Amino acid sequence: MISKQKLYSIALLSTALVLMLVNIAGAAPFAYITNSVSNTVSVIDTSTNTVVGNPIPVGNYPYGVAISPDGTKVYVANSDNPGTVSVIDTVATSPTYNTVIKTVTVGQYPYGVAVSPDGKKVYVTEGYDPGQVSVIDTVTNQVAATINVGKLPTGIAATPDGTKIYVANGGSGTVFVIDTVATSPTYNTVIKTVTVGSAPQGVAVSPDGKKVYVTTGSSPGNVYVIDTATNQVTATVPVGNYPNGVTVTPDGTKVYAANSNYGHSGTVSVIDTTSTPNTVTYTITVGSLPYGVAVTPDGTKIYVANVVSNSVSVIDVASNTVKTSVNVGTHPYVIGQFIGKANPTITWNQNPTTITYGTALVAGQLNAVATDLTSGTPGTPVPGTFVYTDEAGNVVTTTTILSAGTHTLTATFTSTDPNYASGGMVTATITVNKATPTITWTPNPLSCIVYGTALDADLDATATYNGQTVPGNFVYTDEAGNVVTATTVLSVGTHTLTATFTPTDTADYISGGTVQNSITVIAPIKKEEHNEEENICDRDNYCGPGCLPIPGLMPGPMMYGSPMINGPMYGSPMSMYGNEQPYGYGSEPYGPTESPNSGSNVHKAKAHLSKNKHKNHSKHHTTKQHKTEKKNT
Repeated sequence: MISKQKLYSIALLSTALVLMLVNIAGAAPFAYITNSVSNTVSVIDTSTNTVVGNPIPVGNYPYGVAISPDGTKVYVANSDNPGTVSVIDTVATSPTYNTVIKTVTVGQYPYGVAVSPDGKKVYVTEGYDPGQVSVIDTVTNQVAATINVGKLPTGIAATPDGTKIYVANGGSGTVFVIDTVATSPTYNTVIKTVTVGSAPQGVAVSPDGKKVYVTTGSSPGNVYVIDTATNQVTATVPVGNYPNGVTVTPDGTKVYAANSNYGHSGTVSVIDTTSTPNTVTYTITVGSLPYGVAVTPDGTKIYVANVVSNSVSVIDVASNTVKTSVNVGTHPYVIGQFIGKANPTITWNQNPTTITYGTALVAGQLNAVATDLTSGTPGTPVPGTFVYTDEAGNVVTTTTILSAGTHTLTATFTSTDPNYASGGMVTATITVNKATPTITWTPNPLSCIVYGTALDADLDATATYNGQTVPGNFVYTDEAGNVVTATTVLSVGTHTLTATFTPTDTADYISGGTVQNSITVIAPIKKEEHNEEENICDRDNYCGPGCLPIPGLMPGPMMYGSPMINGPMYGSPMSMYGNEQPYGYGSEPYGPTESPNSGSNVHKAKAHLSKNKHKNHSKHHTTKQHKTEKKNT
């Protein structure tokens, strides 16, 4: 059985998990509600449905709202004459968070606002007759162009691919289609006029960019459906009276239209876009004189601004019922997609540690994180992925080998939570030190050679790093600093050689690495009988495992007075032909300054060889003569 103590522990753990899930789910974007009489913007946290902070002061008579795709800025159209657009900073870590950082002067009575999908342009409807659209460059926050449109332009929306803008002309019953492809010959001009009903107001584009939905502020009202491929009206859906705002859920299956119903309770019509024809499936009662309507990025909630009620109704999409109402400022005449994706805070956990060239990056160095510092629990991680690039824009991963030097890496975030914006970036620097190659030269010492032999293959030092050969060049010098090459013939004696390495890639490897080695050059002896030189040292036999000794010549230097090991001492008996003569030129050992290969000992060896050859020859002759005389006898 499970004890009470264990059950209590399980209950505590379950509670903790629930709280954790609540905290994670609590992170969500904000709704920015313009209060046209208060001249402020109220900010609603959509996770708690409460107004956060103080209302943000903006210009006179604020109406339309649009939010940048990365969630870092909010643009508010102030319908004054001259009109302005307030730019609000929405970066949580900024010292100017939720304050106006720029005011852009535009034409008279601006109304609707839309931001291009790449965030580079803001489009503002303004004027009366004729109306126009001001195009604001978001880098300079200056009007870059103006486009003439119809009478009394109101709602405006951009296609998801950024190629077109749709503008509702409230005074002429039309929708203008504007080309926004910068390379097009018709860039920033009206390329199509679509006729709809009277007083068109709100405009929304489906997430796939195939349909545009336009409300007409008449009684009874309608929602017109425009096919963006042909720019023709393909359907008309009857809704409530005097519809204004319109929005489409992220999956494109539902359209919500706010019906003002002047003098009556306001409603929201829910259109099923999957049915043929499109029909209203729900009508939801909200506050008095609903105007703007927007959906959360995850598609779970609809927010409706009620002008007379000074409130915002929150509709649950799953049940199509009002869950709560949030009080805001006076006369919230907001229109447009006033809810945007939240802007996650991107930080690099710490600057990557210094590494040496040839070392791949590790996960601990590519460790940027995305967190929500504004909603729910501050610091809540935002799910998503990062792509890391270097200063040249090349993607780097945990297998990347960076060149030596200081690099600026950029981490770009892609959110997997629909409530959060993608594209946030953070940079960090990493230092990559030059690598030091390992220089080797084997064998060490080198096998000896006989005077007259060129160095040739003995000059074969190598440079490696991490087990890989490092391309480059070696310069070899002797103890006097003279350059030696494969054709160099060294003098008799022991030489100290130095190999100095210069890598081909001097940007990533340290130059000047050296290694020393030694080589002994011995003198040849002559076969006096034939008057020709004989190399008494076999290269494979002499200084490696040992050299076959010649009479009176030791295979290497020894200390004066040291006993001979594994060989006859100079002057000791040694078989020569007849084995009857002691070996050696006399019986004296090496002198204190002599070595087996010294000039005097080579001379002794030669003299001894000559002496023994003559002696044996004489002996051979005498023996032969004796045998002949005996035979004759």
